[in-house]
Amino acid sequence: MFDNPGFILFVLAVLVVLGSFAWGTQYNVRRGNNALKWLQQGLSVIGEKTTLRWLGSSVVELKLAKAQAPFRTFDVTIVLEPRDIPIFWALGRLDGRRDLMILRSQLVAAPRFDFEARGAATWKAANAKRDPTGKWNTLAQDVNGLRAEYRGEATPDVVAQILRAAQWEGIHVTRLTLSRNVPNLEVHFLFPNFTNASATHLFSSLRDFSEAALKL
Repeated sequence: MFDNPGFILFVLAVLVVLGSFAWGTQYNVRRGNNALKWLQQGLSVIGEKTTLRWLGSSVVELKLAKAQAPFRTFDVTIVLEPRDIPIFWALGRLDGRRDLMILRSQLVAAPRFDFEARGAATWKAANAKRDPTGKWNTLAQDVNGLRAEYRGEATPDVVAQILRAAQWEGIHVTRLTLSRNVPNLEVHFLFPNFTNASATHLFSSLRDFSEAALKL
């Protein structure tokens, strides 16, 4: 049996696949746990009683049962690269996929306009426009690498103001959405340097940003 080259290649392929799966799963679990520890340092700014759920080895969901104003609900989704399946990992990286955090919230009131800003060279699957129907206006210039579109009671000056206000130290935002529909707020950002970036500062700034957005 072991003199058969085909069988030996098959066994080696199985070992490589199993080894890659084990390594990718363990790496993602460590990476996800590091992200959770970082988030927990700042989530008390938003609310209490967080529930946590792992969905496989690539997605973690956090839900806050009691969010404080201006948030009515607040969820965090951690989306990791699919390192446990090498072919999907490689294809994902070609498509711009990286480890990502997604914040979603229903605010205490809805904005008076719809606003979407997306990075040009980020993961396409995460950056698809939520509602492509209707007339969207495009801001003439990108701001900090984000291209903004808007509709409703908004002006170019208001949109530019939003983009300038959404720059949080140590955080690379790849998508920012304000919507009249739920979720009213959605923020995507790449994993920060957990040592240098402050989760408390991020969530405090996001609270101030949301309060200001409801007044525009």
